[in-house]
Amino acid sequence: MVENALVHADSLRFSRICRLSDLTTIQNQIYPGLYFIEVRVNLARHKTVREWANWFQDRWDNDEPRGHFTPGIKAGRVAMHDRLLEWMPFYLGIRKTTVKERVMQHITLPAKANTGGLKLASRKYVKLTDFRLSTIELKLQAYDSIMPIIERAMRRKLNPIAGT
Repeated sequence: MVENALVHADSLRFSRICRLSDLTTIQNQIYPGLYFIEVRVNLARHKTVREWANWFQDRWDNDEPRGHFTPGIKAGRVAMHDRLLEWMPFYLGIRKTTVKERVMQHITLPAKANTGGLKLASRKYVKLTDFRLSTIELKLQAYDSIMPIIERAMRRKLNPIAGT
């Protein structure tokens, strides 16, 4: 089963949905699956992955909610990126119910909430227009056993810089 799940994961392709500022479109994502968030990089300002990542991490770590049940930037994953892209892989997640529900939590959870999430609307130094959402709809019979395998495979493939 694990081998089949890994082969399946390798064939999956994300569909670009919208910027995270487009709450109406996010509300229409009423299916289970994977969601992938990318962050926009100002390539005129930043020239290397390391320079941009240091700049971004400084703002991420020193902004509300300051690590209160929020994912951090993973240096090992940053180091796996050899070139700076206009859209850098930021965060990857799965949702058994609806993608909309979890993405909206990432946007709207207050800084002091004890529920884990990105808490983007609580942050001063980020703009929702600088994040975009892509998804893969996955309706699986054995979701709880297969989805974590697919998530791990996609995480290794994409190397999102924030998360677990």
